[in-house]
Amino acid sequence: ISVEIKERRQFLRVKTSGADQVSVMDEDGFLLGPAAADSALPVFEDLRPEAKDDFKGGRYQDKGMLRMMFEIKSVISREPLLEGKNILSIKVDSPERICIGFEGGFEVLVSKNFADEIAKLEPLRQALEKDLETFEYLDLRFKDVVARKKQERKNNGRLKR
Repeated sequence: ISVEIKERRQFLRVKTSGADQVSVMDEDGFLLGPAAADSALPVFEDLRPEAKDDFKGGRYQDKGMLRMMFEIKSVISREPLLEGKNILSIKVDSPERICIGFEGGFEVLVSKNFADEIAKLEPLRQALEKDLETFEYLDLRFKDVVARKKQERKNNGRLKR
């Protein structure tokens, strides 16, 4: 008989549908309890309609989605344009719409083909790195990268012209 003991490591914070509390989840999907308010882990939200059934018995059941979250974090950490950016959230609306939120209000939209989509940044790196913080989002899901700059707003919320 062989017994292996493995310490569970915090992987993501997770917000389940209908819950006000954010929990910590390990790489195997086990919920480890409430997340600390100052945690630097990204908040994972699976907003797909079928996902409400994926949290059972203190564990997130969709192993494919867990693997995708691990791979997304890994691919982003290797992309020079994004590697120093702190990921705040990963929201999955569907396999075709995954929103990765970064510190500073910047987002990257990808799909289940995120590795190929993030590779689209390579030829744009030099042009984007100087003013990346001026963008609201980069949408990498299409043939051409779609970028939207942040718009300056007046105090009353209307756009400045």
